[in-house]
Amino acid sequence: MSSGDGVIRGVVSTLEHLPLPAYALSTEGTIVAWNPALARLTGVSARALIGKGGGAHAFPFLGSTGRLLADIVLDRSLETPGHLSAIEPSGDGLSARCAVELSGERRLLSVRAAPIVDEGAVLGAIEVVLEMPPPNGDGRSTSNATVMRLQRITRHDIKNELTIVLGYIGLARDAVEDPITVVGLDRAASAAGEIERLIEFTRELEEFGLRPPEGRELGSLIRTAADAADLGGIDHEIAIPRGTVMADPIVFSVFDHLFERLFLYSAATIPRPSAIRVEAHNSDPFRIVYEDDAPHNDRSVHPDRAFCRGLDSGLAGVRELLALDGIEFSVTPAPLRVELRIPGDRVLLAEKAG
Repeated sequence: MSSGDGVIRGVVSTLEHLPLPAYALSTEGTIVAWNPALARLTGVSARALIGKGGGAHAFPFLGSTGRLLADIVLDRSLETPGHLSAIEPSGDGLSARCAVELSGERRLLSVRAAPIVDEGAVLGAIEVVLEMPPPNGDGRSTSNATVMRLQRITRHDIKNELTIVLGYIGLARDAVEDPITVVGLDRAASAAGEIERLIEFTRELEEFGLRPPEGRELGSLIRTAADAADLGGIDHEIAIPRGTVMADPIVFSVFDHLFERLFLYSAATIPRPSAIRVEAHNSDPFRIVYEDDAPHNDRSVHPDRAFCRGLDSGLAGVRELLALDGIEFSVTPAPLRVELRIPGDRVLLAEKAG
């Protein structure tokens, strides 16, 4: 299997789990993915369309073959069809509005499309479809948009108040000499920094499913997380082969947060573990296992981060979010064993490429 074939298979698998309607084309315009959400929206099954080209992907929307935004991403020289409007750059791709006919009704969709790229070569394009609220609808979509806008305002206000808190912590730290108080203020500053990071993470979550899946090397991400933790005196081995994992971009933020917390959790345990091991098991599903050898009965002594007080319950949100992208996650606290299970066709190992 070539590297490009593996990337396409990963994209297809990822789109199957994407909660929003989406499809993918090859560079030749052949439909390689048509996910269940899009089948529900259009009433046309993947079986009826996969493998077809010649503009067949436009038929469920236009009643005839034609071009959609993914075609424009693949060939920017194409003339923009009349049903597309408000085209703007969006990352490596484009966003637009698309006027279509669905179930006999005129609808306006918001669409985003981006190229599928492997080592600089364009292999195809993905398009994600979002329904826009009707001009005289029941108000629910408008209400959702209002709630999201209020959430953004609230996050901004919280960050402003947090800046004030951090300022006072800094002033207090400069004014005191008692070492115990200094340690407490340092921990307070660290907690405030974590709150700021979580605020930013909630902003990222609003975009879950809105962007095409990406391919990233998970081993590099895990090694970076280990470097960020204080693992002095702890032997640690990260046995993750070089390769690409396809997932929603938000999933990689989750992985980054997860592994950084795990390394910090192990490092904060009293007494410290003597060893940490993170290894991959090349199977289907592809499994990544994190383990340390600390005595489990001492875990609650030094709760450095929120989920240290109850690791499994604290990571429940992570489990639910990863499940939305088809990735399973489990925790065994005694001894500590955290396992990620990723569908095998979402992983392309370097030794398999070519």
